[in-house]
Amino acid sequence: MESVDGNSGDTYSFAMKRAKEVRAKLDPRFPSFLKLMLRSHVSGGFWLHIPSSFCKLHMPKHDQTIVLEDETGKAYEVKYLADKMALSAGWKGFSIQHNLLEGDVIVFHFMPFNKIKVYIVRASSSGEIIDGALCNSNLNANAGERDLGGRDESKNGEDSSGKNTDGVFEGSFVDFQEFHVTVNNVIIDSMLTEDVRRNYYELCLARSSYLHDLLKSDNNMLAAGIITETTKIANNIRECKLSTSNDDFAMWDKTLEGFEVLGMDVRFLRSRLSYLVNIASKMRETPRLKRYAEARLERDCREEEIQILKSRLQEIKQAKMKLDNYIAVLKVEVGSFEVIFEEEANRSWS
Repeated sequence: MESVDGNSGDTYSFAMKRAKEVRAKLDPRFPSFLKLMLRSHVSGGFWLHIPSSFCKLHMPKHDQTIVLEDETGKAYEVKYLADKMALSAGWKGFSIQHNLLEGDVIVFHFMPFNKIKVYIVRASSSGEIIDGALCNSNLNANAGERDLGGRDESKNGEDSSGKNTDGVFEGSFVDFQEFHVTVNNVIIDSMLTEDVRRNYYELCLARSSYLHDLLKSDNNMLAAGIITETTKIANNIRECKLSTSNDDFAMWDKTLEGFEVLGMDVRFLRSRLSYLVNIASKMRETPRLKRYAEARLERDCREEEIQILKSRLQEIKQAKMKLDNYIAVLKVEVGSFEVIFEEEANRSWS
């Protein structure tokens, strides 16, 4: 679960507990996070920072308009600032319109097309969801959709493997500090760097499960290597550009395919990769992009020519400098000849 800003005092503990219950009923196919409202979120600057791990995995890479939809279905446009990982313009209006107060907890449910469903849990003794009577019906509908998906769920929300099926981790899998990677009943955290472990946590959080649960490996070091390489490829996918080569895409997919055969849950990474390869292929075939690529290539050629000429010019300057020094030395010798010649020229006629 994403980290939540603020304290966890008695005043807000019930609201937070109720918010977690609300989140547990959301459709797990779409990511979500909780946010405790601080004074700075609902007064003063009216900025709302979003957890960095959520931004890296799900939010746009550039500034963009996001639609917040409350439980009544009313939509509000807000500006998402990618560099600051925060909601800015429009958040003040949303906060005032919904009378948000310090201590309220908001459940953000990220939907397709940059829309975020918002569920507000008030910091009251009952943890009541004030805004929107449709909240419970929406959550129940989502739960119904999951039931229709063919899962064999028990009444307590767990499947036969004992894992929570509502998309929220149970037990120790609550926050990063309590996240541990266990292989063959051995914790292998020490075999992973801090960055790898954090990146892997974010991937597992996005999938609501440990990606290595079904990994077939008796070698813990090999398992650590697979996890490390998986996070590296995931980062490469997130940071790839339209100019990324097909060879790179193919290499990443081939590696992930091998991991999948071994039991790693990386199908979602391969699906994202396949999608990116498909749209990249289509975009690269557009006339405008072709002209853009050709123009860049020609510019690079001209830049290379400039560098060659600059190098040649430097060589010529150095050659000239050597000649200047040589001429200075010769000038001294020539000067003595000039003196002798002038003396001879000025001799008396007798």
